[in-house]
Amino acid sequence: MRADISDNLNQMIDSIDGISEHWGEIVTNEDLTDKCISVLAQVNSLAMTIQLLLKFNAIWLSDSEHEILDDILNFVDEGITELDSINKESN
Repeated sequence: MRADISDNLNQMIDSIDGISEHWGEIVTNEDLTDKCISVLAQVNSLAMTIQLLLKFNAIWLSDSEHEILDDILNFVDEGITELDSINKESN
């Protein structure tokens, strides 16, 4: 289980890194904006699942992994908020 959580954190980091690298393209293309919101929602779902597992003491994370999880959740929240705002402006 421990390796699975670390793998999941790494996958979420890879997704966020990819989004960050292409942010300029994403915010100017409605199709990419919609796809990015979908990816961020999936990342958020996985991160929230990990938080629930933590809350019920089903898993344990190191301090650095906790920080990474918090950073992921903050990025997702800010990203979805910004992209939703862009979508509303375009409509």
